Amino acid sequence: MPKDVLDEVWREHWARLLGQLLARFGRPDLVEDVLAAAFAEGVARWPSVGVPANPPGWVRTVAQRRVIDALRREGTLTAKAHLLADDDVPGPESALTESWAAAGGAAVADADERLPLLLMARRAELGPSGAWDGLGPGSGAGGGGQAAAQRDGAR
Repeated sequence: MPKDVLDEVWREHWARLLGQLLARFGRPDLVEDVLAAAFAEGVARWPSVGVPANPPGWVRTVAQRRVIDALRREGTLTAKAHLLADDDVPGPESALTESWAAAGGAAVADADERLPLLLMARRAELGPSGAWDGLGPGSGAGGGGQAAAQRDGAR
């Protein structure tokens, strides 16, 4: 039964769904592939879960979410591509680095462009005050402070 419903949705709604997705996203290469993948997911999922109440709507929702995910991945890749390339390729923060260097901060001009990624990865260790808690005393990284005192007092 699910295969019959999916065949009907394919025959009657493919062109309309493709047109709606093209109008919204404007990427024929991506939209067509994603819409086909949404139908393939319906083939895999519907026999075990059952046919949804609105099969064309389900296919459209799955396709839209996949297009949005693909566009986000492309955006992230574009934003971070300079980090994957040679170190001689300037990144987006190169203009800021050059302006700091011109102001007398020569060491900043030689700063590694991967530092913002490191800081972003370590963002979870920033305390509520914005102070860096990851490497200082009390961080559990061999320092003293309140955490060490509590640990030593509990023994």
